[in-house]
Amino acid sequence: VAARRLSRSMFERLQTAGARVHLLSVQYRMHPEIRAFPSERFYGGALVDGRDAADRGAAHHARVSNCGPYVVFDVAEGVERRGSRSASLSNIAEAELAAAAYGQLQKAAAAAAAAGGDQ
Repeated sequence: VAARRLSRSMFERLQTAGARVHLLSVQYRMHPEIRAFPSERFYGGALVDGRDAADRGAAHHARVSNCGPYVVFDVAEGVERRGSRSASLSNIAEAELAAAAYGQLQKAAAAAAAAGGDQ
């Protein structure tokens, strides 16, 4: 019974109990491309960007091809495995892809610094 109660957030429990809910629809921290998914998926498109949200970008977005604010990689050959001494999951193919992507970002940052750009 306790586990079932804890499977829902406090917000969900308060809402179900009749507490008044107010959607904070203006967000200032996410890039608009990142905000778009939760806005459509969970809030019926109600989330909007505050001023300056469109300016939220990292310098590497312009320097590294295919590296926008929101990128998804499909690692089709990846397989999740459970460790022999742990319940943690690991995926070697995903880890290798993440390491390679990080290496590319490091190279782009070093090239930009050498050319006098920002890091």
